Amino acid sequence: MDEPLTTLTVKLDHFTPQGTPMVRLPNGVLLAGDQEIKRLSPKVGDILVYSSGWEIASDHSWEVKAQIGVIEQKAGPDEVLIKTSDGYAQKLVHRNTRWSMGDYALFNESSSILKVIPQEAARKSTTEDEDSASKFRIDLDPERFHWDYFVGSHEILSDAKRIVELYTTPEGRDFISQMKVDPVHGILFAGPPGTGKTFLAQIMAAQSKSAFYLVTTASLGGQLVGQSEERLEAIYEDAAKQEMSIIFVDEIDVLTKDRSNAYEHGSRLVNVFLTNMDGVGAPENVLTIGATNRISDIDRALRRPGRFDREVYFRLPNQMDRLEILKSRTPTLANDIDFDKISSQTEGWTAAELRSILQYSGELAVIEGRSRIYNDHFLLGFEKATTARNARKGEEK
Repeated sequence: MDEPLTTLTVKLDHFTPQGTPMVRLPNGVLLAGDQEIKRLSPKVGDILVYSSGWEIASDHSWEVKAQIGVIEQKAGPDEVLIKTSDGYAQKLVHRNTRWSMGDYALFNESSSILKVIPQEAARKSTTEDEDSASKFRIDLDPERFHWDYFVGSHEILSDAKRIVELYTTPEGRDFISQMKVDPVHGILFAGPPGTGKTFLAQIMAAQSKSAFYLVTTASLGGQLVGQSEERLEAIYEDAAKQEMSIIFVDEIDVLTKDRSNAYEHGSRLVNVFLTNMDGVGAPENVLTIGATNRISDIDRALRRPGRFDREVYFRLPNQMDRLEILKSRTPTLANDIDFDKISSQTEGWTAAELRSILQYSGELAVIEGRSRIYNDHFLLGFEKATTARNARKGEEK
């Protein structure tokens, strides 16, 4: 005798522009509802319970916890293996339930699956508008993101210009192809926060007229199993349609931690990177730049030839670098600024921290109604920047 279905409780979160009801499980997972829910004419915030069918319930029903996963393989005559973000679960499937590999399965502590959602319906619904790849593409002004504005690390700037010339311009790519040299598909920017990794990647894109995609842990994250991988895949597909693209992945170490656990979320993202960097049909007009301050945490498979095989290390600026940074892109300054004194007292500071001195100095000059920044503003700005820096360092401990 078949075991009866345990009830599933959800809350109506919102409707998509196409009218699809989006419901949320008690554990926060968001998924697409079906036509049966629409026929109930529920309002946003209503509690819905599913047993033999959907019905509107009282707020007291908002207690059941459920999980969602992907049906990966058959485990017995009436059982399937479900892959979730936490690992695997083996559940019964009722004989009258239709399912296919890759479909989503809702389940809880009971032995049977609560509901099967076809993968195409679930994935398409949850990625209709907000998950489009175009939202990751950022327009950059070449005048604002110019080579002249990256100062203090001439060797890094030289490497970046060479990469742009050889691998992002039509002439350079044709030359590399004629020479039968394998192109660079991935570069790792490694170094402490605030050393200019993101800024340099933006300059490279702006000066090469490449489409620029900014990918972060937060923007790529998805609550449905497989959603993050789909977003990343969509970004690569969109990037390949452009004449030339640079995909910048910030904190790539968080997304692709070394795969010691076969079920780890990062493992699935690593496979997407591998496919799009050295797999069959990998786009030749897409350069991936990953930024990290923990390079040892990145999956070793990604650091092999043909993948992220070029590594650029961003160091903290030395005194000459600091002097150059303080003098670069400065606002209206008086002639009495003691740059040497401040550059000698800022060992260990990043470029971003050094620029904050000028920001504080400018604020002080404006408050006093001055048209120029004088040395007293500069010294007070340094004190304010030092206080803010020490506070941040204290919070990090």
